[in-house]
Amino acid sequence: MNLRTFIFQSAAALCLTITVQAAENSSATTNLLTTHIVATRDGDLYYETEGKGRPLVLVPGGPGGSRISFQPWFSKIADTHTVVYFDAIGRGRSARLADPTRYTVERDVDDIEVLRATLGVDKISLFGQSYGGIPALLYALKYPEHVDKLVLSSAMISAASFQANIDATKANLRTYYPDSWERVKALRAQGIKSSDERSSREFSRLAAMVYWHNADFSEKMKKAEPADRLSATVYAAMLGDDPDETVGGTLRGYDPGAFLPHLRAPILITSGRFDRVTTPEISYQTLLRLPVGSTQLITFEKSGHRPWVEETDSYFSRLHEFLDGATH
Repeated sequence: MNLRTFIFQSAAALCLTITVQAAENSSATTNLLTTHIVATRDGDLYYETEGKGRPLVLVPGGPGGSRISFQPWFSKIADTHTVVYFDAIGRGRSARLADPTRYTVERDVDDIEVLRATLGVDKISLFGQSYGGIPALLYALKYPEHVDKLVLSSAMISAASFQANIDATKANLRTYYPDSWERVKALRAQGIKSSDERSSREFSRLAAMVYWHNADFSEKMKKAEPADRLSATVYAAMLGDDPDETVGGTLRGYDPGAFLPHLRAPILITSGRFDRVTTPEISYQTLLRLPVGSTQLITFEKSGHRPWVEETDSYFSRLHEFLDGATH
């Protein structure tokens, strides 16, 4: 297990989950969540809905993460929106692909379009968290007529911004755990890549500090079921065999930059001041690449990678304000 798989699995394992009844038919309701399974060309796609109103589709991070990192927090938006939690193909409770090389950003976008069509709506708003910003943004480029609003939360938008995320994590290890950094360097000098357990063990010391302003928040969360944790298969397929050093796999070289001026939807970028992986610098550089006038950036001063957990009331107040405001 490599560094970033360890960190994402640790974060996923600590996310509070809401128990839902698995559906034998197309949908079932348990408490406030309705579970659904829709058939796609790549197998069954699992999703859950909550609330009423205009749909807000939550796109998880990773790559390889499931819907659970959003629960139960996004119930706060369910009073005005239908919140859609989903597991992209290869993740959580959705089907797996026989050929891992087919796990791509473009294929993830296909899942979002299946969801929109299944919901029977013309427009959706998208919330892309971390890696989830990449397919959310591409969906907005490919299907501009179907996007109302776009939120990029502590998000990357390209292979280059994901590389900046990786580099930030390495810098944290070098700065705060120099003894571990020296051992990682020694391993690399022997040709040992970051996917090796010995390297992962050194980087695992960062698991709490890089994601949180106040790591106590992680202690307040319950463990997730194993099936809902990050998919190491998807992660490796999309990032390659040295994912804590360089972006490889199917994400290598991905850059929608030439098409960014064509974005139509209003965009909100959110960042945590103490996010040490998708740093405020990464979010600011994203702001500079997106259309002026329709994009805004909000930085939450007492948060890390998930501001909706650490500054819940403030975060959802600003999110409501953006989603419910007029579309220009």
